[in-house]
Amino acid sequence: MSQRSIIVWTADYSETDGQSIVTNSIISEFCNELTKVFVYPKGYKGVLHCIVLYFYVYFMCSKSNNFVLYIVISRSFFGFLRDLPILFLGMFGVRIVCHCHGSDLINLFTNKFVGDIALSLYRKCLLVVPSGHLVKTLRSFGLLNITVIENFYFVDETGDDAESSLEF
Repeated sequence: MSQRSIIVWTADYSETDGQSIVTNSIISEFCNELTKVFVYPKGYKGVLHCIVLYFYVYFMCSKSNNFVLYIVISRSFFGFLRDLPILFLGMFGVRIVCHCHGSDLINLFTNKFVGDIALSLYRKCLLVVPSGHLVKTLRSFGLLNITVIENFYFVDETGDDAESSLEF
């Protein structure tokens, strides 16, 4: 049996901020298993770009189910709407890892317009969060498949980048 490949869905991570550093680190660490990295521009200019990428991701999903879809999710209302077509694939058995880089994800679940939809979709995913203090609150929403990867980039004693604890 062949090892699963990884498809990444992320905003542009070329800037130097916490989210970009972690995303780049994950992509570097799992580069041998990557099939495709879909990067969309941040902001409104990413909307049209995403539409093209949706078709490409859905096409790849129709060809094989031997992959993990790694999504760097947005915590905002409009970002969730952008991620929605990708998250929806979890309803069809696609294995999805959602990496959240902030603690305000809870605000999305309490949003009166999309909260229930977001919860039902995220319950189908492995949710990676940046801090252990979020776990109890997320579990109170019925989210049980949670992994914590502290949202810090650190170097070990030898000066090498520390390895991620994320396993696909």
